[in-house]
Amino acid sequence: MKGRRWFSTIQVKLIAIYMLLILISMQVIAVYFVSSVKTSLTETFTNSLNDQARALAVLAADKLTEESLAAPADSGKEASSLSEYVNSLFSRSGSELQVLDASGRVLAASDAYSGYIGKKNTSLMVSQALQGIPDNEQDILDEDNVRKKIITQPIKSSDNRIVGAVYIVAQMTEVNATVDRVNRIFVSGTLIALGLTGVLGVVLAHTITSRSKG
Repeated sequence: MKGRRWFSTIQVKLIAIYMLLILISMQVIAVYFVSSVKTSLTETFTNSLNDQARALAVLAADKLTEESLAAPADSGKEASSLSEYVNSLFSRSGSELQVLDASGRVLAASDAYSGYIGKKNTSLMVSQALQGIPDNEQDILDEDNVRKKIITQPIKSSDNRIVGAVYIVAQMTEVNATVDRVNRIFVSGTLIALGLTGVLGVVLAHTITSRSKG
């Protein structure tokens, strides 16, 4: 009976209110903070990919002139040279990089995707890049439920003609993993805060009760 009466006292109700307020406050902060962190990480990741694509576009521009692609024998040499650029300077784990000519044909690709060389990339984003639209980007979820970012950049010659495009598909695994870690930290922090609030509330309630009796 005493236990039931204690659970119905004003002190216990105050403790419950404080803990509820702490829980609501932590959840609001977590939603805002995690959302901000995710936005910041995604922007940084996207900017990095765009910088990568622009740099590759500059390196590839001189190799995608009409003269260098006129002879079939030279075409293989240029493709090999571009592949070296792609794989030595722009390696990123799990990324797919392609250098395309003005028709959308793949001239060079990262090693894991070298089977696409010679084939045509008909994606809408490639078409946009070949029309001169810069910084194209799109988020997708592949068949393995992995979130990826697609980036395309036009390749322009010295006289500002569109001579090709850069196509990058990169996994966002690192970004999502970081957001998950932040979420776990907030959950742990919330549980610790609730535990401390409960303990301090009980101590405070006991102190108030002892003083009132005295």
